[in-house]
Amino acid sequence: MGFIGLCDGDPVVEFLRSTFGANIMRIPRASLRPPEVVAARQGRAKTMGQLADILAEHPPFIMDVADLHEEQAPPVLARKTRAVGFNLGLEILGGLLQGFGISKAGLGAAFAPQSTISFNFHDVRRVYMEPNRLGRLLQGRALDRANPATSVYFDVQDPWRLLLIDSVLTSPGFTVTAKRSNAESAHVDLPTIQQLVSDASAKVTVSSSASSEVSFTGEERLTFAFTCLEVSLDENGRMVGLAGSGARTVIQGLAGSSAAGSAPQPVTGVLLSDEPGLLDLDPASG
Repeated sequence: MGFIGLCDGDPVVEFLRSTFGANIMRIPRASLRPPEVVAARQGRAKTMGQLADILAEHPPFIMDVADLHEEQAPPVLARKTRAVGFNLGLEILGGLLQGFGISKAGLGAAFAPQSTISFNFHDVRRVYMEPNRLGRLLQGRALDRANPATSVYFDVQDPWRLLLIDSVLTSPGFTVTAKRSNAESAHVDLPTIQQLVSDASAKVTVSSSASSEVSFTGEERLTFAFTCLEVSLDENGRMVGLAGSGARTVIQGLAGSSAAGSAPQPVTGVLLSDEPGLLDLDPASG
């Protein structure tokens, strides 16, 4: 799992981590949606695919359209991030553009080397499953031990943690703003950026309302952050617990839960890094 560290104090990053327990992705993805499975171990995390593919067949795992909710995200997530230095700013921008299928090669020519760079996402929305509903759907469920992909969770010496993505934050695009070290606006070479987008044949609209900024808007919404909850398994592979960061909170309704019938406590997602930053999820192979 690759990782780009960020400094403490950015209001957007702090809100994502402290309020949601959200993990921020270096390269946004359109495909990442609940309840995708993430396996984690020793600083690594990798996407594994959809939950239904690793469950025992009976009873059938059925999700209704109503199980997924969508809402406008809090306004703080539309604010500009704190400006970062030129090199780090280009690294962040390169990852965001890679989500649109655009290479970062040549990107530095569009910005003055003395620039600091900030970002803000457009029209952020949250797609989520309620933890109690997810717990109810998992009640009585077990992993299919015959599926080779589940063996990583039963490694005797060092099992992988089974995490389920329960919410994602999505956006169709973002704006980049450049400033000089003295906080004055810095010029952004819009034609250079438009050429990069054109060369990539990306389905992205590039626009600008000021010489110091440029906006990118794609045709589909990309997930740039997600939350996940950890699934506890018994020796038979039954799902008996669902918990977030901090104190382990068992969600009401899970089979084998000693807290079944008690009032559930709020949970935030499992943070895959102790430090604020942008992470790469490894592919499922390996």
